[in-house]
Amino acid sequence: MDKGLKKIHFIPALLLLAAALVLLSIFGREGEEGERVKNETDLRPRVVVSVVEKNKSWVNDFLYDLTKEEEAYEVIYHEPEKYTASWQEADLLSVIEEGACEYLILLPGARHGLEEILSAAGDQGIRVLLITKDAESFPGAAAYIEADYEAEGALIAQALIRAYEGQTCRIAVLRESQDSVISVLREKGFEKEIAGYENLTIADKSTGGGSLQTAISVMGDVIRNLGETGFDAVFACSGEDGLGAMRALESAGIRPGEECGLFSAGGKQDVEKAVIAGQYTASVRYEVSIGETVRGCLEALIGGAPAGSVRAFLVPVLFSGDTETEEGT
Repeated sequence: MDKGLKKIHFIPALLLLAAALVLLSIFGREGEEGERVKNETDLRPRVVVSVVEKNKSWVNDFLYDLTKEEEAYEVIYHEPEKYTASWQEADLLSVIEEGACEYLILLPGARHGLEEILSAAGDQGIRVLLITKDAESFPGAAAYIEADYEAEGALIAQALIRAYEGQTCRIAVLRESQDSVISVLREKGFEKEIAGYENLTIADKSTGGGSLQTAISVMGDVIRNLGETGFDAVFACSGEDGLGAMRALESAGIRPGEECGLFSAGGKQDVEKAVIAGQYTASVRYEVSIGETVRGCLEALIGGAPAGSVRAFLVPVLFSGDTETEEGT
């Protein structure tokens, strides 16, 4: 009787053991596949992006366009702890020393220290994609993306000059931030371009901060301080500031694009919609966005293009209700 009982229990035990071995085999294969996929993912080139730029709408657009088709590489954005060139230099030298990436996309906050960064990256075999106006001054980068923010400011100034030909125009300037390199250069280009026109004067300069809500509030203060007839046009150094100015003008009962000219450097879909609707006079954008341009250069390097052979130019174009798009100079 005892032997019979042992035989009855022995058969289910064998079945359970067989089932367990099958499950282990299945999970083992799945684990191996997961590990294979993980290893393949870990083999993707690492790309560090270093930008000490307070124009947040510009940075967000740039990162979106750079990463929206990210498959062949991993993007690591180092958000600044301080928006200074010295912080950027110290951060990048640490990144390079650690060998934390294979590629470095760099919009430098200043020329100082740039040669040291390029030299250190070269010693570590890190390829640098440098966004600059002055590529010839900095040999050693693997790719150059040439941008001229002063030219963007000058191009939108030309649109304002044409719009107010033969008329007096007092301009309220809404800068993004005094710490924003892009904003400062756009403002500089704008002011240089209008300097020879006696009918054009700067009535006010304020800081919108590159934030829609802040720009609405700041532009509201400008309207109250200058009065509704104290200025004729607004120049905003970023698209977010321009949209904030548009909202503030509307709230004050001033029709932007009609009773008050509205011009900006930067801004994409929402700005262009406002231009088409007649609520915005003109804006400057890139023929191909900076993120897409950088992505193309990066993919060329990953695909085997020799270092130093990759170069792209960011071409600013004017977007207005009359001309829709016209090439910049």
